[in-house]
Amino acid sequence: KMYGELLKYSERRIYSLTAALLPIHRAAVIVQIKKDIEREKYPVLIATQTVEAGVDLDFDITVRDIAPLDSIIQAAGRTNRNWLSAMEGTVHLVCVKSHGRWHAHSVYGRDSGGQSAEVAVTFDMFNKHKSKELSEQEYFDLVTHYFNWLQKQAENDSDATSLNYALKKMSFDLQTKTIKQMLRGEDEKERVFIVHDRISGDLLERVRTTWKSVQGERYKINKWELALLDVRGSLAENTIGLYKWQIRALPLNYIDPLRELFSYIDISSTDGIYQFDDQRVTGIGLSYEACKSKYDHTCIV
Repeated sequence: KMYGELLKYSERRIYSLTAALLPIHRAAVIVQIKKDIEREKYPVLIATQTVEAGVDLDFDITVRDIAPLDSIIQAAGRTNRNWLSAMEGTVHLVCVKSHGRWHAHSVYGRDSGGQSAEVAVTFDMFNKHKSKELSEQEYFDLVTHYFNWLQKQAENDSDATSLNYALKKMSFDLQTKTIKQMLRGEDEKERVFIVHDRISGDLLERVRTTWKSVQGERYKINKWELALLDVRGSLAENTIGLYKWQIRALPLNYIDPLRELFSYIDISSTDGIYQFDDQRVTGIGLSYEACKSKYDHTCIV
């Protein structure tokens, strides 16, 4: 919504960078933003946590929703990152609410009530300061206090304790949860290939014909995967992670429906589900609202 509103009123180039974009499009957006910054076009980026790590972008000002302090640190690291501005980088923190509830709890909440202790503690730490602005030294002290608190929490966390034991013993036989499940909960995403242009269409055809070629052979899945090693990177660039509740509202297909093998969605003939302008290098990517309106009969409410 923010992206759409800014498009209406701002004359600057507006970009979106979220997990709703395919990796190939996220990479293109990052390259284009860097070009705009070099040309002093002062772009505006609307982003989720996808910009927090491994993305070398540099902005003058950051506006960030409240989050665990380590995530705020990552956002701050994209503010005057390369010291290109003589002015200090500024990070503004806000508390976005939805239906009377902090949006941050929906994003980072991992307990049974969907609350995030990390978000609550971060807010309390900032709230204790009388001034609305923190100097760099005050911020450093806050970071130290936060990570000391995290360490104490880890000592009482069963998942963290079992993982620490497994790492020390190099024995993971009793490890029942993946690190991703510990961080993001049990609802892991399913990887779905997106057909959106001629190249991705050709890749899908390669996957399908290769699968047909190994029928009747032993260890056919292994042979099929080995035969696709040379295009593994290209397949990943056109693959997106979706939750089960998102997939219910999408026209999902498989190259082998009985095995539910290699899920894909062909959006090349479907308007509005995936929005990206290759010429302007911008768009929101997969639009769940558009999916819901087109396939609401498949949704489970």
